[in-house]
Amino acid sequence: MQRPATASAHTCRLQALLEHSPPPLAGNMDMDFTLAELKAAVSLVNKKSSPGPDTVTCTAISNLDSNCLHAVLDIYNSSWRQGAVPAWWKLAQVVPILKPGKHPSQLSSFRPIALTSCLGKVLERMVLHRLEWWLESRGFFPQEMTGFRRHRSSLDSVLELVTAVQDAKHQKRIPMAVFLDVKRAYDTISHTSVLHALLQAGVPHNAFRWIADFLQGRRILIRTAEGDTEEFPVTQGVPQGSVLSSLLFNVVMAGLKNCILRTVSLSIYADDICIWTSGKSRPALRQRLQRSLEAIDTHLKQAGMDISAEKSAVLPFTRKHMQRFQLYIGTRALTQVTYHRFLGVILDSNLSWKRHVTHLEARVQRWVNVIRHFAGMRWRRDEHDLLMLHNALVRASVTYSLPVLHGLSWTHWSMDSRAETPCAPCTQLEGMPWCPTGR
Repeated sequence: MQRPATASAHTCRLQALLEHSPPPLAGNMDMDFTLAELKAAVSLVNKKSSPGPDTVTCTAISNLDSNCLHAVLDIYNSSWRQGAVPAWWKLAQVVPILKPGKHPSQLSSFRPIALTSCLGKVLERMVLHRLEWWLESRGFFPQEMTGFRRHRSSLDSVLELVTAVQDAKHQKRIPMAVFLDVKRAYDTISHTSVLHALLQAGVPHNAFRWIADFLQGRRILIRTAEGDTEEFPVTQGVPQGSVLSSLLFNVVMAGLKNCILRTVSLSIYADDICIWTSGKSRPALRQRLQRSLEAIDTHLKQAGMDISAEKSAVLPFTRKHMQRFQLYIGTRALTQVTYHRFLGVILDSNLSWKRHVTHLEARVQRWVNVIRHFAGMRWRRDEHDLLMLHNALVRASVTYSLPVLHGLSWTHWSMDSRAETPCAPCTQLEGMPWCPTGR
């Protein structure tokens, strides 16, 4: 929420960017949307999602006949050509949901859920499909970016880091990694930084103007037990709950690749950033990492974001003493650790995987106990349901990190194998007795 003067200055900056928008193109990106694109977007919308302030549901949209769909398509194309998003679609009704185990007296105990227009969501998905295709076909995103992209996953980032660490160890080099935490990245990123990045990408005229209008003039109201609050302007952050938000965030984060030194590697998964390098000279290692950290910090600050030094960490993959190896974000020193959880995988300084396997075994055992509860004789569930639970909870937890567990000792392999074993017997899935009853 901004004061009027700040909001006015923000609008002026956006208008200045619009004056430099690319000229209209006669390519596929700026063409009118087709009925096939509309039907594809409607089919992907979650019909169970709650409606926004206009009360139009996704189910109602999915049940529209051909004539109504053509009428909706005309509205969408008019918005697209004019670069104007209806104000009603930019109003979000925020519902605060209390987090489990949190005290309701603290504001941080609530998770805000933004409800926006379902009609707006359908058009956002159509724009997303085109913009994603346009950026990917031109190779805009670096290979190091794995979040919210087709045919990529979080495990790609973990694999790249683990492979680099193992290669460095074989060459008798010291590998060092720095894990960065960005504070409230999606809520604080500036709209001008998004538009600057789109200009640099050369996004065509209609798309640029539409996204610029999509970002500005947004408002929220909060639903409380006493009723809805007044509306407040939102002049920063990508819209919560919008399918476009992750792509627009990625457009800004893609610039990090050009900030760091060539001798430093980078991984970007949404707001999880990791940089690493290796070498035999500790001063040279520190210099490379520190210069890259300063460049990343500058890039993020220009985009309205800040790195949390308290939640960031430095992990040396070596047994050598590195007490004097100190890195900084501004004047704040980063904590040096012996292990760190990165995208669901716990990495330790020796890559022994002991901590990860121990954590995995405990987690799987909790899910096994849940399945045992559902497999009881009196409240027996269908074996198909139990197998679905097993595959979703137990097997998914075990198999996710398997590709990166290189050099795992036989002891830890046996622990990893035991994790899934208690759920394997068919007797559990069939709800049969655990032991002979003598009957």
